[in-house]
Amino acid sequence: MRSFKNLNASGLKGYQIFLDIDGTLTDDNKVELSEATLRKIRELEANNQLYLCSNSRNHDRNRKVAELSGVKYIDTDLRKPSKKILELVGQSPFKEKLVIGDKFLTDGLFAKNIGAEFTKVARIESKNDRLYIKILYWIDDLASKLFRL
Repeated sequence: MRSFKNLNASGLKGYQIFLDIDGTLTDDNKVELSEATLRKIRELEANNQLYLCSNSRNHDRNRKVAELSGVKYIDTDLRKPSKKILELVGQSPFKEKLVIGDKFLTDGLFAKNIGAEFTKVARIESKNDRLYIKILYWIDDLASKLFRL
């Protein structure tokens, strides 16, 4: 499985793309984005419409990530996999939808609920991840294997 920064974006054109933050673009609850991640974002936004969509309730932090990345943040207390999130972005000239994330149980099910494709990327983990995050990762990995994703 490839990391976000190593995705092949050449075939991605005309998509409404929903990017997860934690574990996909950066470590859990961090703000910093690598130069490689920023380059991949620029590559994707050249031919697509991008949105940041996070289940983190730390909206100030999510807004900082949005500012650093230049990608619009869907600022809501709704959580993935709720399809109501899609209503917040309004109409788009891009009919195809894609969710890029590291978790099957949130990002993958969100994709299914909104009729989008799902690209699961290798998770960015840190030795400093909180215990409950590590447990959630383990549960998600198990669910992903059970459903063969």
